[in-house]
Amino acid sequence: MTHGRDLIEQIVRQAITDGHISPDRDPATETNLFLTLTGLTPLIELSVIEPQEALTAVDQHLNRLFTNKT
Repeated sequence: MTHGRDLIEQIVRQAITDGHISPDRDPATETNLFLTLTGLTPLIELSVIEPQEALTAVDQHLNRLFTNKT
């Protein structure tokens, strides 16, 4: 799992370098937020959250991450 987290953080760092994500974002924090939001499967399976609500949360995070650049 650590390798997967490292890969996501590397992608976030590259997106910052390429100007797709604002340079004031912390790559580790953004990676943790993304992994937290995409770890919703147990909550969906337990009917704690609806699939559409999970998708909306992930979409909103990615939109915030990639559109609030300087």
